[in-house]
Amino acid sequence: MGKLTKLQTLQAFVVGKNEGCGIRELKNMNNITGSFCISRLENVASAEEAQEAALANKQHIEKLELRWNDHGNEDSVGTTEILEYLQPRFNLRELRITHSSGSKLPRWISNPFFTNLASITLCKCINCHLLPFIGELPSLKIFHIIEMNNVRDFNTLFCRTHGITGGFKAFPALEKLTLDKVLNLEEGTGIEDGDFPCLRHISIRYCPKISVLRPMSHCYSLQHLEVSHCVQPVSFSEGLLPAVPRGSMTRSVQDCSCKNVWVDFQRVSLD
Repeated sequence: MGKLTKLQTLQAFVVGKNEGCGIRELKNMNNITGSFCISRLENVASAEEAQEAALANKQHIEKLELRWNDHGNEDSVGTTEILEYLQPRFNLRELRITHSSGSKLPRWISNPFFTNLASITLCKCINCHLLPFIGELPSLKIFHIIEMNNVRDFNTLFCRTHGITGGFKAFPALEKLTLDKVLNLEEGTGIEDGDFPCLRHISIRYCPKISVLRPMSHCYSLQHLEVSHCVQPVSFSEGLLPAVPRGSMTRSVQDCSCKNVWVDFQRVSLD
């Protein structure tokens, strides 16, 4: 397959173990255009093999998914290294990583040279315990975190690297944030005043341990807040939202320009 160097339309490549089916076949297929998914990445034997795929040379890929099969709870150091060598070109617009079994996500995901990257989805990377620093990505508008069960908080490094001060605003373009089935997430502690200046939509679903998010009274763009199936009272401290116990629909929202607040699929009155 690797001889099809002029091929432009290839929506998915399933990595195999047999001759002619490995990820090396992608090395010279640099005209692939549009959306592209590489699946069965558990069949990649080494980081060196992943590097031979030369994803950074494929300038026409706009949407990329890197997918493993479900590995259960197996923590693979090799998976982390393989991800590091699957860096796409900087003109990428959408990225999805699914079922990675490594404890870390790739360092390149934080690179602000991804100036066109508008959407990131991290799905079922269950051994990952630290969210990557992506607060400096200039064009990121949509961020979905789905079934990342080892993530316990938004620490400071999620929003900013050490030493960044003086007017820096994390997530300058982010409009939509989704936390879905992040079962051990307890709090968001790395958020500072001025972060998320464009945030319009927050969805928090099936996060039974989450209790506190740092104040977001500065999020004047916020229009929709949804909280569902969160057993703990979710408190947005210091004046954005009072604690809203699960099932309580009588509390009003004050000091916030948000017009649509949903708790357990019911709208909360702002009056």
